[in-house]
Amino acid sequence: MIGTPIPCGVFLAKKTNIDRIGSHIEYTGSKDNTITGSRNGLTPLFLWYELHYAQEGKFRKLVKECFERAITR
Repeated sequence: MIGTPIPCGVFLAKKTNIDRIGSHIEYTGSKDNTITGSRNGLTPLFLWYELHYAQEGKFRKLVKECFERAITR
């Protein structure tokens, strides 16, 4: 369905839950809200590109079809 050269994914969560797992990272001086404590910044970029440019409406059409199927059942 959506192709990227490196395996990646998206996890959605409420902001209140994200704030609960965050911790301050001393060597970067920032707060880390990732589940594993680290993440590759390139894979979300691949996924973003695929969703916004490469699919050119194919993904929107697929999502629309999924919603239509879900509503009719």
